[in-house]
Amino acid sequence: MARQVLRYQQLPSIDIEFFKKSHEMVFSQLALSPVEHDLMALMLTRLSEDHWEEEVIGESKRKINPTYEFGIDVLCDWLGVKSADIYNVTQEPASRLAGRKIGIKNSKAKKYRFTPLFEDLIYENGTLTMIPNNALMEQYIGLTKGHSQIPQKVFRNLKRENAKRLFSMLCRFKDPAKGSLKAFDFQDLYGMFGLLNERGELVKKSYQRTSEFIRTIIKPAIKEIDEKEPLLTFHIDEKSGNYGYQPLKSGRKITGIKFLFSWDIEKIASSKPVVKKVASQTEQTDEEVSAVDLLTTYVLVNNYTPDQPNNPSTQQLKDIMEHSNWLSENGKEVVDVRFMLNYKMAIAEARARESGMFNSDGE
Repeated sequence: MARQVLRYQQLPSIDIEFFKKSHEMVFSQLALSPVEHDLMALMLTRLSEDHWEEEVIGESKRKINPTYEFGIDVLCDWLGVKSADIYNVTQEPASRLAGRKIGIKNSKAKKYRFTPLFEDLIYENGTLTMIPNNALMEQYIGLTKGHSQIPQKVFRNLKRENAKRLFSMLCRFKDPAKGSLKAFDFQDLYGMFGLLNERGELVKKSYQRTSEFIRTIIKPAIKEIDEKEPLLTFHIDEKSGNYGYQPLKSGRKITGIKFLFSWDIEKIASSKPVVKKVASQTEQTDEEVSAVDLLTTYVLVNNYTPDQPNNPSTQQLKDIMEHSNWLSENGKEVVDVRFMLNYKMAIAEARARESGMFNSDGE
């Protein structure tokens, strides 16, 4: 069975407000540059469990990892660079990213695992192809174990690698009723900020000095997040006067840090992109469709490829027509000639698939 290939060539392909990152990945040992972080985030906006096909071999089953292809328009918009600069901007970060290993540690069980993030990563003819490592499927899509829902625009606006790292952690715990970010000792922080090599040694010995680590890693990260995320507030530690964190001590020695922050839950809840369904002519409905679902369906139609497992259903296609005014107000025109041709093909496929009369040859 061939792996599923998902192609994104147009700007609407990345018009999603958040991307999700599993708990294990957020708190893993992984060092990335800012551009590497942004390339990873681009793939994570698209990544879905539905994209991992299941292959049956005798009595056993295995998952087949998908392939994601991003066109040059998407890359330019996502990275904020001109098309002429994409090759130079992405070449070295992509090369490093292709060789990066993620360190998953379980201190209680005294075990760890270092695994490459990608099976392959290719740039050719203006398209970046990213194939996630099948061995990390659980870490990539294991969202039921908890995940961080990260606002992609704020994340991309953060320029410091350490700020992106810390922001991902803080996004994991937005609602205090559902848990809080624990305090960390410095050894854990070194790992989570990607400052350890595979032998568990600090990449810079100066970070062994607590004051240097806090001055160069923690404080700049807090400062940049504070400037760029209005829905998050850092607090002052009354005892030490430190902004955004509380130093933890054993005697006179500082042994760790607890981050002091809170999210504006009311504003987050009120800003959730939810659109009421238009009442049908025959019955009133209170069902809701999220803006993310509408935009995702719009993108699938706009970039329609026949016989893809994630192609929209007839209901999803009806939803975008019922909300055509809302889509238009948000810069997504459904009256475009090419879009309507794709829509007709997509709804014909959906009806055939749901009636049981569709086969892989589209006949």
